[in-house]
Amino acid sequence: MLRMLRITIGVLCVIASIEQTQRAAAAPPRMWLSAEKAQKLEFKQDRARLDAIDPANKDDLKLAASEIERKWAHHDADLYAALMVTACQQLSKGLPDPNTYAVVRGYAVSALDRSNAIPISLVHQLTGILLNDSAWISKQDWQSNRKEDALHCLSLLHEVRATVIKEYDFNDVPMLNVGLPPGARVNFVSGMDPNDIEDPQVRSQYSAAVEKNNRHIEEFSTQRELHDLDKQFGRQIVQFLIVAYSSPPYDLKELQASLKGSALTGDERKQVLDAVKARIPSASASKPAATEASPKKR
Repeated sequence: MLRMLRITIGVLCVIASIEQTQRAAAAPPRMWLSAEKAQKLEFKQDRARLDAIDPANKDDLKLAASEIERKWAHHDADLYAALMVTACQQLSKGLPDPNTYAVVRGYAVSALDRSNAIPISLVHQLTGILLNDSAWISKQDWQSNRKEDALHCLSLLHEVRATVIKEYDFNDVPMLNVGLPPGARVNFVSGMDPNDIEDPQVRSQYSAAVEKNNRHIEEFSTQRELHDLDKQFGRQIVQFLIVAYSSPPYDLKELQASLKGSALTGDERKQVLDAVKARIPSASASKPAATEASPKKR
């Protein structure tokens, strides 16, 4: 009886050991992950942390966003920008709040300082935060931020319009899978890994075709995004400038200086200036911003 009990206990211990080994294999320790995968895992966890906080709880959101901003500020620019977009979107939900908007704007501007290293789609989202309704902004902040926000937006528009190919042929669609090189006689399936082709000449031709098609896919996708952004963002900036400079303190000279040399077309600049001049008091439009009294003639 005692022998049977020992055997039973031994079998159970073996089973438990096997199950533990299987669990360890199914969920490898974090230290086994590559640095890139570990970073992406942390990114997902931090973004989920922001998404999980009730937008009405601004204090908890600000605390989490502040910790995440400090943690990622000097890491991968793409992931940092994406996290700042999520933080800004969460913080922007709810009723207008100038104090919260100042925090949101700070994150957007900080991420935009690395705009050359992040995708244009993220730059657009971050710049869109600067186009937010002026109801969010205190009068004091509005006066100091207006010019900077306008220049940020015009800078992005310049980047878009300098990169977009106006006459791009969108009928030339890239292939889903690259086909067999002409004249090749191999056991071949479209879309297969070039390394699976034994014939070195066919493999070389196929690899070159795949690389060319991948470049075509990237260019096609980028140009589609840029064309859409050019139309949409141009209209947004025109409306932003009209609203921004139709609000006090009036400063036509500042507006004209920002428009000079910008990527806006002549018609767009005229539209902005005409609309602003029509909306502000004529006396303010003709006088300089300073309010010092002119010396009287003797």
